[in-house]
Amino acid sequence: MDKALLDELMKPSAIAKRDYRFEILTPMVVHGAGQRGDQRSSSESEFRISSLRGVLHYWWRAIRMEQTRKELLKEEQSYFGGTDEGSGGKSPVRFSWESQKLNVHHSELLPHRKLQKKNGNKKQALNPGQQVNLRSEIRKTSSKNSEDDYHHMLELVFMIASMGQRSRRGFGAIQWTEHHFRTTADYAEHLKSVLLKLDRQAEIKCGGQQIILTDALQLERPTLSAVWIGEGEREYITVLEKFGLASHERRGDPGLGSIKSGKAGKRWASPLWGTVRRIGDQYYPVISELQSKETSREKSYVVQRNQFLKHMGVNIVGQD
Repeated sequence: MDKALLDELMKPSAIAKRDYRFEILTPMVVHGAGQRGDQRSSSESEFRISSLRGVLHYWWRAIRMEQTRKELLKEEQSYFGGTDEGSGGKSPVRFSWESQKLNVHHSELLPHRKLQKKNGNKKQALNPGQQVNLRSEIRKTSSKNSEDDYHHMLELVFMIASMGQRSRRGFGAIQWTEHHFRTTADYAEHLKSVLLKLDRQAEIKCGGQQIILTDALQLERPTLSAVWIGEGEREYITVLEKFGLASHERRGDPGLGSIKSGKAGKRWASPLWGTVRRIGDQYYPVISELQSKETSREKSYVVQRNQFLKHMGVNIVGQD
């Protein structure tokens, strides 16, 4: 390591540390990195920092309003480092977790199939109800961004993101243990405040069921435009079943994404990212909408989106 950098890191104030504890709310299917000869198999689920970093990068891009790829990349490298010349190299932020044995079980990734009496798709998953201790370490000497910038971004992930397979449909949901929301209105107000700290403007409608980003732009890449809160359920599995059915009923329409090559010769992911959060004593579907010019090109998008949201119990008054 460069001696000058080593000397800076030895200073007491060179690294800012912050600890978080979050709970796994729904089965999390994040595969390990085991290779042949390892005791762990690559098909075994385990919590992985690389997966968390990937989710953090995704949502960071989703809330940024830079209009060109070059501008976005420049900002991203200032936050997370990069390999390009002038990027600053190593990331200023490092994450670690308190290594522990997390319990796993085989979880049905298509729970709605059971309701239809069809075969599903079971995968090994981390059990809900377990907690993970996470630590962030920010190298102050190499980042133009403050410790709070990373904290607010991580809190946004704790509010609207998921990890692993089927994360767009409720699996791998996580909840920060500092988040205790009594009502959907409480959740909406807190999310609005987090977005404001990240320089995004939003307004709340329909008693807290809609959080609309009023400064959203329609770019080529997907960016966050709204967050919707559906109907609460006593058990998380009921929410996962509803997500599965809502997707299954629209699988033949490209309005909510496509796994087949379209006219442009490429696949595109669903603009609706569904996760689950505990509010009061119930589990609620939280659906983030990421619009782009691709969604505007799909004529059936608004109709399909509204039908999906209605299935999840969202009041979509004024969105038709």
